[in-house]
Amino acid sequence: MVSELVIVLTALSAGIVSGIWTPLLAWLSSNEPFSAKKFIQGFMTCVAASLGFSLLALQSPPSDGIVALVTFWLEIFLSAIGVDYTRNKIGGMTRTQQ
Repeated sequence: MVSELVIVLTALSAGIVSGIWTPLLAWLSSNEPFSAKKFIQGFMTCVAASLGFSLLALQSPPSDGIVALVTFWLEIFLSAIGVDYTRNKIGGMTRTQQ
């Protein structure tokens, strides 16, 4: 059984890495100047999502072992990226064109 602190710290580290990775890739793929506001929004979305996922993981913690912990980290990383992507797409659909 993995301790609760390890679960939360693992999820938080995955959220921080995905929170840096996702806005960085979005900025590099667009031809816009860097926007700190967009970067912070993506970062905070990923971190908040990873903390939410860590609370869900406390219900059924991953089993012992490095492979299970790495798999858990990767799941949180990819899930946080998916949440940020979905937030961006929903935000784009709800904006009015001028």
